[in-house]
Amino acid sequence: MQTLTEVSRSKPLLLKVEGHSVMATIKNSESIKSTTDSKVKAKLSCRLVDPTGRLSPGEEKSVSNNFTYSGSSSGLIVLMRRQELEASGYLKDDAYMVECVITVL
Repeated sequence: MQTLTEVSRSKPLLLKVEGHSVMATIKNSESIKSTTDSKVKAKLSCRLVDPTGRLSPGEEKSVSNNFTYSGSSSGLIVLMRRQELEASGYLKDDAYMVECVITVL
């Protein structure tokens, strides 16, 4: 039987990021902040995907964090350098797809 600390909940998400050219103006220090007042440990795993299926999914990158207060955020995940993304087949019509899994530990 698993203990409570061994049980986790995962939620896969597929996100389409439109306006890649606008995203280039966001500074590295800017991020999406948590709005919860709950204390929770979570892991975020992401990778680039090609919705046409012609390219294999990109390398999965992960970060874990203890969210202990409203406004806390995770570390930065760099899936691919901007120049590499722009030269890859993942960027199409100024948009790309990211598959993310959020696991609450």
